[in-house]
Amino acid sequence: MNIGVQEERNTKEKTMLNERQRKQNCFQLIIAHKDNLLIEVKCYQDCHVHHIKGYIDSINYQDEHIAIVDKLGQKDFTIIKFNDVMDVFIL
Repeated sequence: MNIGVQEERNTKEKTMLNERQRKQNCFQLIIAHKDNLLIEVKCYQDCHVHHIKGYIDSINYQDEHIAIVDKLGQKDFTIIKFNDVMDVFIL
């Protein structure tokens, strides 16, 4: 008898946003980028919900993603697709 080890992954299903929620998130991202405000983005990536805190370095409307950096002026950034954004908090 061959007993294998099962790996459990803490996964969650992606929450679908309505049009009003998507527009509200987009508005908050634009304001945060314009005024260089610290934000926290709740996003869904790789079957997990993540909370990413930082400043918006850029918004790419053509490829539909944002780049977030820990501190203004840094070159290391995190890319988040618009469709993965679940909520935006201006801190």
